Amino acid sequence: MTALHGVHRIRWSCAAAALVFVIGLAACARGPLHDALHPRFLSGNDAADRIDVRIGGMIVAHHPSVTVGRAKCPYLINLSGNAVGHCTLPVTGGALRIDVERVPFQSAALDTRPIVGRNAWVTARDAVIVRDDAERQIADDLEDTYGVLFAVRCQGPAIHIVPQLSAIRCALIYAGRNRGFARVRIDGDTLSPQGPPGLPTLEKVFARYGTAQRRDGVILDGGTMERYVRAVAGDKMHAALARRGLIHAAHCPARIVLKERGHAECTVIIGTHAVRYGMTYGRAHGLDIGTNSMVEIVPDIRGLSERYYAHVLPLIDPAASRAGARVHSDCGRDVITVVEVEDGAGTIPCTLHINKETLPFQVEVDDDSGDITFEDARH
Repeated sequence: MTALHGVHRIRWSCAAAALVFVIGLAACARGPLHDALHPRFLSGNDAADRIDVRIGGMIVAHHPSVTVGRAKCPYLINLSGNAVGHCTLPVTGGALRIDVERVPFQSAALDTRPIVGRNAWVTARDAVIVRDDAERQIADDLEDTYGVLFAVRCQGPAIHIVPQLSAIRCALIYAGRNRGFARVRIDGDTLSPQGPPGLPTLEKVFARYGTAQRRDGVILDGGTMERYVRAVAGDKMHAALARRGLIHAAHCPARIVLKERGHAECTVIIGTHAVRYGMTYGRAHGLDIGTNSMVEIVPDIRGLSERYYAHVLPLIDPAASRAGARVHSDCGRDVITVVEVEDGAGTIPCTLHINKETLPFQVEVDDDSGDITFEDARH
């Protein structure tokens, strides 16, 4: 990922002595009326520690070329009412602006509990753009959408900082020709490029043929559907999987007849896994093709988690750094893993080895954005 991972949710508990991370906050008062007499303050040091772990650690994990310093915050941060505190995080190319705020509760009764780490947010107002990483990510995104190989050349220095919800300009090249500039919007962890005008998406390409309409449904050509599901296999990971030669044959029925509320299924072999793609038809929504599975590349997940924990461990326990802790992450031996989506996310079980200690953790992958978070697997 290229945009800053400023909203990641990381939940910690006392799994190993080297990984204890507790944020202590002052006791709270009830409701906004009491804020004037009983203001809620967060220690600046506690906020800085939280930023270093949640934001700094993820930057290092995704962008090893970026140097991340320690967060800087005021001595005390007032979180009374709707107040927002402001900190900065030094990185290569400047400093990120970080907002610190209290998570609002849904009822006044719940709002009487003390503010602790789980209900204080740290959110980045800026994104770190690493040009090489951004160009690769944008090219992959465009290939996944349009089905053709792109070369991308973005403007700006090798590493720079831009505000969230702003945009950068990148030149798009495919089929040996420069197709002009695209505006790439930055929103949280996502870079959203505008594709070349007039270039049809894969969905539109396959919608043009292979489908015959009938009064009570549609008839689909199996060969066309095989080419389509293979072209989109892996969703956001398609380009990365294709580069590794992991997308193999697709299999569909030779002739697919779908009536109202009917269902058919194709499979694509990715690595050694058969990933199922379901097809449904309804007069209201038309033809729908999709899967409840996400595919992740295990070596990439392992590298992310090892860089993350190698950065975070010395911040949590300086003794671990002095002891020269060796961090190894084990997320399975297969090259890919297939994650089943539940409630919009999927999880991958892993184990972290720190010298002779172990910590079970899980990687949570958001189905919509593809964002990755690390969580203590025991809670």
